Amino acid sequence: MSVVPTGRKPMEAIWTRLVIEPVAGRVIRLLVPWSAATPNRVTVVAGLLALCSATAFGTGHLVVGAIVFQIRFLVDCLDGRLARIRGTATAWGGALDLIADVVGITLNYAALATYLVAADAAPPLLLSAVIASNGVYVWTLSQRKSIPGGDQHDWSREAVADTGGGGSPRARLVRFMARHGMVPTPYAVEIEACALTLAPLTVLLMPAGQTYTIAVAGLWLASVFYVVASALNVYRTWRLTSAIDLAGVGGRDPAPAGRSGEKVTPHRSR
Repeated sequence: MSVVPTGRKPMEAIWTRLVIEPVAGRVIRLLVPWSAATPNRVTVVAGLLALCSATAFGTGHLVVGAIVFQIRFLVDCLDGRLARIRGTATAWGGALDLIADVVGITLNYAALATYLVAADAAPPLLLSAVIASNGVYVWTLSQRKSIPGGDQHDWSREAVADTGGGGSPRARLVRFMARHGMVPTPYAVEIEACALTLAPLTVLLMPAGQTYTIAVAGLWLASVFYVVASALNVYRTWRLTSAIDLAGVGGRDPAPAGRSGEKVTPHRSR
């Protein structure tokens, strides 16, 4: 019996591996032989689902919004896997996936925050905080990734590099998580799952008068996360660009300029 390729990455986000993969692994096997299911069409479906979940959040249907948003994430995990299995990955496909992710996630944050503010469950500052912090995070991440060496940390390589069985607690943690196909640290996927799925679902459990307490807390938590993550992106960008400048190969080389004359750098996916 031939083994059907899964298209999975060696190490995935914790939420993706534990919650999404058990379903995605079955769905991808159905999509692979279906020629009409192209990666770009799957991306478009994920984008449409993001619009649906944002509409649900914005109209106060938090439970529906939370469930549809997570279905959106499931579908979003399938386009890249499908492209890797078929060997049809393209630059446009990656760009389309990035656009759908950034626009879709931002719309859902904005819609949920707008409803909670309108319902007098949160101050207007929450709407500004969640949109601004998420926007700055996306920008600083894209800038960091545009620099050589600015991609995500290669946990797989670190896990393989230390196979002696001993080492520091960090090394043991990395090896343990690698064996289970997960990166050792929670990140954006987990915060989005908390703020846009788990926290909104708590309206089913909260007592009257406190219905939206955890949903509001989830958005504040997301805002804090994006501020900290943005600061780390800026720090890493500074470290990388400083090393390039010290090597004498960066900083003043010709590059296309924007309307204000600033250097333009390419944006890559999250």
